[in-house]
Amino acid sequence: MEIEGKYLPLDLLMERKFKRHEELKQVDYAFITEAVYGTLRWRGRIDWIIGRISRVKPERLERFIRNLLRLGLYQILFMDKVPVSAAVNESVETVKASGKERGAAFINAVLRRISDGRADMEVPHAKDPSSISVRHSHPLWLVERWAQELGLDETIELCMANNRIPPLSLRTNTLKTSRAKLLAEIKGKLPQAVTSSFSPEGILIDPPVPLSRIPRFREGWFQVQDESSQLIGHIVDPQPGERVLDACAAPGGKTTHLAQLMGNRGRIYAADISVRRLSLLKENCHRLGVSMVTPLRNDLVKPMVLESDERFDRILIDPPCSGLGTLWRNPDIKWKRREEEISTFRGIQRAILHQLAPWLRKGGSLVYGTCTLSREENEEMVADFIAEHQGFELEDIRRILPQGLKPLIGEDGFFRSFTHRHSMDGFFAARLKRVSD
Repeated sequence: MEIEGKYLPLDLLMERKFKRHEELKQVDYAFITEAVYGTLRWRGRIDWIIGRISRVKPERLERFIRNLLRLGLYQILFMDKVPVSAAVNESVETVKASGKERGAAFINAVLRRISDGRADMEVPHAKDPSSISVRHSHPLWLVERWAQELGLDETIELCMANNRIPPLSLRTNTLKTSRAKLLAEIKGKLPQAVTSSFSPEGILIDPPVPLSRIPRFREGWFQVQDESSQLIGHIVDPQPGERVLDACAAPGGKTTHLAQLMGNRGRIYAADISVRRLSLLKENCHRLGVSMVTPLRNDLVKPMVLESDERFDRILIDPPCSGLGTLWRNPDIKWKRREEEISTFRGIQRAILHQLAPWLRKGGSLVYGTCTLSREENEEMVADFIAEHQGFELEDIRRILPQGLKPLIGEDGFFRSFTHRHSMDGFFAARLKRVSD
């Protein structure tokens, strides 16, 4: 119930909840995780069904009642291993325990009508944005946006991919081991582990498992990181001994990857506004054996203050964004995000770019990357930046990444990954070179 209306990451909210209830068994963890994530993935369709059955529309229901009804309906429609009677009874008893007798009667009536087959739940199948929105459980504004940019067929494929359970993606820490050794260790316990298609350090575990079941985590042999995010480090292509700035760095997935690509030689300044996330970055550096990172607490929309005016060889800017490329891992974003927020993120991104651009030395490279599919935050942001900063020019990423990664790079030289095309988070990246002061 805490998820709705909050902007903390879903995985963090779940982690906090389980820490408060450490008595939960592994089977309870798996069940609760599937129920929560599944309900969020299919919330749009579930609300559409509730709206057809109930005289009270979902948005007018009390939040506690609405979310319990959604959870119960998800179990009935999507969780075959849960007896229908158990889903109904558990939902009703939970409401009764809260003292909401009228709510219990309401939930009982709606769920029993569905479970008894007395409700018409046939979802629309027309190939139009409104039908796609209901059938594949995505906000209408998002479906309409993607339909204009990708076409209806590919929009359907993207929505379907977002509703899949993603694999657990790991990045081998080559400061301590090789991917072959790590894979052999993991496959001994989890035979479903395989190497990733694009990242040379990546390992995928599908179906995913809790981190506690994977060997060698505490020894620092790997970091949990999506494959597309791993590729950003290779686009930066930092060299040993260089001076690098990682902006909006915490909790340190890309920072520690840059460090391993540099052989832990040189200096990385990892800047972020969040004290808590910087603390996680420090923990990750310690576990992974990274000793070249200097954490910096900075509000990067404001001028950055360092002990030296020396410029950087490389700058990575991974700013706050709408996150629309990560919906299969963060289904709550579908319902929290509003289209008008894109302009807010765009303002933050522009401010960070303008503040940090002067810190790049002549001949150095700046990589701008986001985990969203919004053109305003990606291609248009880069075009506007180049127009306003005559000393920068776009580098063709095809010249940097190996031949096997060429499918991820467009003719315009931008890096783009899509969940439905590449089975990874949707990412965008551009690499800019400073050619003059």
